[in-house]
Amino acid sequence: MVFNGQYHWRQRTPHALNKAVDYFQHSLKLEPSYAPAHIGLAISYAFLHTFGSWEELDAIEAALPHINTALALNPSSPLALATQAMILSDKAKATRDSSLYRQAEALFVRSLSLESNATTYLWYSILLTRLGRQQQAIEYLQQAITLNPLSSSLKRSLSHLLKSMAQLDTAQTVYQQAIELENDTAMHPFQSAKVNRHTPTSILAMADWHTATTALFTNCSSIEVCEQQVLAYLSVGANKAAEQLLDKMRPIHGHFIHSMNLIELSARGKDEQVLLNIQQRIARIPYTQEAQLELANAQFRAARFSSAKSTLLKLHPQWRNKSPLAHIEITADNYPAVILFAASTLYLNDTKNAEILLNKVHTFLQQGHVFDNIQTQFSLAQVASMLGNTQQALHYLSSALEMGWIESFNMQWWTLQNDHLLQALHETPKFKVLLTQHNKQRKILREDIRSKVLKVSTLSSYFYKTLH
Repeated sequence: MVFNGQYHWRQRTPHALNKAVDYFQHSLKLEPSYAPAHIGLAISYAFLHTFGSWEELDAIEAALPHINTALALNPSSPLALATQAMILSDKAKATRDSSLYRQAEALFVRSLSLESNATTYLWYSILLTRLGRQQQAIEYLQQAITLNPLSSSLKRSLSHLLKSMAQLDTAQTVYQQAIELENDTAMHPFQSAKVNRHTPTSILAMADWHTATTALFTNCSSIEVCEQQVLAYLSVGANKAAEQLLDKMRPIHGHFIHSMNLIELSARGKDEQVLLNIQQRIARIPYTQEAQLELANAQFRAARFSSAKSTLLKLHPQWRNKSPLAHIEITADNYPAVILFAASTLYLNDTKNAEILLNKVHTFLQQGHVFDNIQTQFSLAQVASMLGNTQQALHYLSSALEMGWIESFNMQWWTLQNDHLLQALHETPKFKVLLTQHNKQRKILREDIRSKVLKVSTLSSYFYKTLH
């Protein structure tokens, strides 16, 4: 019974977690003092916030009595100690009580002194990430993978952490490794959207998943899943499909509200307000590398070029004493930041250094080192545009669009029409033609999504009336 419950909480879907709760509750009816069942029930309840629809504190308060009971029954259980640490870490995040983080860390350390366990390393890495200690979190996740090298979920967790550290290319490569280990996971559309840019194919795959998994979306039983779905739909302007899900989403996480606000403000051309929102959010959360890159983009879009450059130097302090800028090392992970740094330098009238750096990026991108070939072509268009090579830039842009480049509101808040690194192309006739074609493609995708989501809504209404 407990083994079945453990299997299901590891699936991390709303349906599986509810089944896990049933298994553990049944086990406790048979044996109320069975510690492993209390541990499993605590984990399942805790996960029903992140992977289900429970309010965060409701999930925590349901979990705590069971993990406290488990530790009273077995004070030296490594898994019970790690589970209590995981729950206290969640409570610290929810209540902003930093003392709980210290308690949680002490529990993780004690658990690992008793048993070196992959799950404990994973949960500890989440705590470290919340404390802004991302590099240490990476090390702990890598230890977890060493202990369980065939775990697809650990690879996915590592890919998500790498993305938060602005190491997108490495994140995408690691995610691909996870897929090779387990390519039939039901959550693939959701997990992929947390790491990869959207394409027409991926957005339609998400719509198909929506159609095939009605139980997940009828009440948005997993808020984080619905968040990614909404962002995908908004990326192609499928606002009605997004609104149908938004109406069902309670609660709505702060990071998602932040993203939605940026998209809405950008559509209205409110770049200064976007910048203000990002600055206010950064003041409330750990300053991740991804957040710094988001801030630098907002500063550039608001014509704060010196500020953008300063933020990028905080992100990459090793660039400070590079003269000329051609000495900056370019990698598959840092090239978007390098492009923005060169653009800021260009707008600050250091044309010579900017062009040297842009030409170096251009050469690097042509060598095929970047995982995302579509984004490579788009980035080449940005670089060529800033170098004044208009025809070359339009060629690269046309190639990117033909390959399936599309707005990805899971990674940006602006559209092709107002991309800040393609400004030199905006008034050219060819760009306007490409933009028209691109918008037609987005309209086709919107229609496909509308028809699929409409079918889901019709079926859901039918079953609801049948049951009531």
